[in-house]
Amino acid sequence: MLDEARKGNLEAMKAVGHVQEADKHPVCQKLLAYIGPGKKGAEIRDQFDAPP
Repeated sequence: MLDEARKGNLEAMKAVGHVQEADKHPVCQKLLAYIGPGKKGAEIRDQFDAPP
């Protein structure tokens, strides 16, 4: 799925059964809400790699 998304496949989320826009998926919403200006990749990984 990641490779398809990187290639620009707008339907990459179908691999997990999601047929709407990517920004409608709950996981994508959380990622988009957290990522803001100035966030580094390490900060994002730390936030989402850790158990809840």
